[in-house]
Amino acid sequence: MANKKPVPLKDEAIDTLDELQDKLQTCINALNSLSSKIGSQPTDNIDVEKFKADVASAAKSAVEDLLDGRQKQREEKDKNDKEKFGITQDEYMGTLSERYDIVLSRCEGLLNIIEKERALAFSLNDRYKKSDDCIKIIGNTLDSICENLGVQAKVGVTQPSMPKTLKEVPSFLLCTIPWYWIRRIWYSRYVRQFALILMLCSWALSIGLTLFLARENSYLQTLYYIPQSE
Repeated sequence: MANKKPVPLKDEAIDTLDELQDKLQTCINALNSLSSKIGSQPTDNIDVEKFKADVASAAKSAVEDLLDGRQKQREEKDKNDKEKFGITQDEYMGTLSERYDIVLSRCEGLLNIIEKERALAFSLNDRYKKSDDCIKIIGNTLDSICENLGVQAKVGVTQPSMPKTLKEVPSFLLCTIPWYWIRRIWYSRYVRQFALILMLCSWALSIGLTLFLARENSYLQTLYYIPQSE
């Protein structure tokens, strides 16, 4: 504890080395003067109790003066801060503490929401794993059934991967993408149904036109029929 350096207070000005030397010299002179006064007086006439009371009173007065001086400096600083910034240091620290409490409560609320979302995500992940296992079981069962029945699996169309180099971009845009959409349209169930409907309509239209032309041909033959002379 003897080697610990004293730390100045927040509002206390730091003295320079010359000022410290002057104050130290003043204290040394005061101690020497007090020592000479005490040494010049006879020790038999000293009232110890009165001396203790005087020392305690002097120490109390010095402490009170020090505290009063610092309080006045603090009040003067608060006044200057109020005039300059519109708020004192204590008021600013109080406002900062209130804002910190608000931010802390919001962070706690956000943390609770994140924990709930995290628990929900784990629950959904477990459900996804269970459903994925069920889908795999169903897929394997259907594959075995198709294999036993000799049913050909449906041909799927996979989406082409993006080009990795600049040289692959023209072929990707001019060949890969059109061929992908042609295959997707060709293997689409709705497109096949639409094509079937068109073929049925064309077939019905061709039959209708054939019957209409046959009727008109028969009518024209009847209208312009010229009997042959015997």
